[in-house]
Amino acid sequence: MLVAGPIASAQSIPGPGPCDSGSGSFTSCRIHVNVTTTIQATRLLTVQQGTQFSLTPSSGSLTAADMTAGFVDSPGSLTMTVSANAPWRLTVRAASSSLSGACASKAASSIRWGTTATTRTTPLSTTETVVATGTAGSVNVPHALFLQVALSWVSDAPVSATNCGLPLSLSVGAP
Repeated sequence: MLVAGPIASAQSIPGPGPCDSGSGSFTSCRIHVNVTTTIQATRLLTVQQGTQFSLTPSSGSLTAADMTAGFVDSPGSLTMTVSANAPWRLTVRAASSSLSGACASKAASSIRWGTTATTRTTPLSTTETVVATGTAGSVNVPHALFLQVALSWVSDAPVSATNCGLPLSLSVGAP
């Protein structure tokens, strides 16, 4: 049941301290409390392909033309998005100085990357290399890494397609 009537007066205390509604003519108490929070710089990197990306040519195998050209471009790109409430930088690095398995003599730097299909000129390094930077308020900003493998008639002996690998480290952090 709702009863209409005059609004009772309230004692207002800036806080902290006790508030007693039974003292004087006050029928209620109000204490003001400041609530604080901290919102940390938060950055999110999402890689669309998950944790696997193939450098196998779209034809499925290397050709004499690839060896003669001295490189093969990987089909597609490694795509990712960045969201951040603070300035950020996206970096890439090879987690090892050489490929694994039967390709252990092939340097990580033989894999080159770029942010477009025509700029695959930066060799992978075990040192973080900046891919992109951005500002606070970024939401799902797309980025792509296009990869290319350098090839040599002299130093690249045949190996099976499944026994060479190179772990990459992609990270987003403060500039």
